[in-house]
Amino acid sequence: MSVKKENQHFLPRAFLKHFCIDRRSEIYESKFIGSNQKWLKPISKHTNSISYSEDIYNVSLEFAKKNGISSEFVERNSFWYEKGYMDELISKVENDTVQQSDIEKLPDFYLSMISRNPVFMNGFDPAKTDHLLDEQLANLQKESKWVKKMARLTSNKKLNKWFAVLRSKFVVEQTQEQMYSMSMYKQYTGQSAAYKEIMDEIQGYKVMIGRIRNDNHFFLTSDSPGFSVCRDSKIYPLKFKDDAFHYMPISSKVMVALLHPVYSFDAPQFSVVDVTLETLNYINDGTIKASSEYVYCENKEFLFEILANRRGK
Repeated sequence: MSVKKENQHFLPRAFLKHFCIDRRSEIYESKFIGSNQKWLKPISKHTNSISYSEDIYNVSLEFAKKNGISSEFVERNSFWYEKGYMDELISKVENDTVQQSDIEKLPDFYLSMISRNPVFMNGFDPAKTDHLLDEQLANLQKESKWVKKMARLTSNKKLNKWFAVLRSKFVVEQTQEQMYSMSMYKQYTGQSAAYKEIMDEIQGYKVMIGRIRNDNHFFLTSDSPGFSVCRDSKIYPLKFKDDAFHYMPISSKVMVALLHPVYSFDAPQFSVVDVTLETLNYINDGTIKASSEYVYCENKEFLFEILANRRGK
């Protein structure tokens, strides 16, 4: 029996709508052409046709059956911010009623957004994982006391066979997509140590919310929303080592920033600020640099003006 393929949006439509015209479904898109380092003229797109992949979050049918869950468990149960949190937060910012208690979920939202993106998925390298396991087993074999103890119990031939069996228990042929979907499952079910470690760290970061009040100015977003700024001021799509700041526009008029306390010692724990033109240009420039291939905006002329004379990212 064939399984129907489902389009799962790694850039959620519930997120994109806040960058759409009248917050509906029409948005302007510009594509980067790497061969000539130029951006194409903005064109109108529907959010249904943006940033999706077939079954990108689905765990294997074998794993789903073994654990008594649907293969679409992640898509159906995760991404809680699509169920009203973003609408409520943006509305409060725009009405000047947002309070510190309203931003307690922001670190979780930020990690949830960036971890469902292919830029994050590209960090899963089956070959690299395979190599690291070989190194760990080789180091184990070098432990002389352990090897001598095992040698008294069995022959070297049997010992090597035992290592081969041990390795086979760890190494399962997986594609990058399969490794990614399992990571998302572990993240949602609280089994991801790496996710928890990052979450514990950024829970202590300061939060700044920026709002645009000029009707003719807009934040851009991209197919890789948000970006990190490191201690050396370089911009990355995502980086938690040597990080200083993390920025993410969450609507055409609102952006959030997570600030490392060491590099924002004079900033309050929580603040809402009006975005200056200088800051707007910096955020939009970072969004463009961190994008994979596409950037989006609700205003065609604004997007065209930013990209028209830009060479490269």
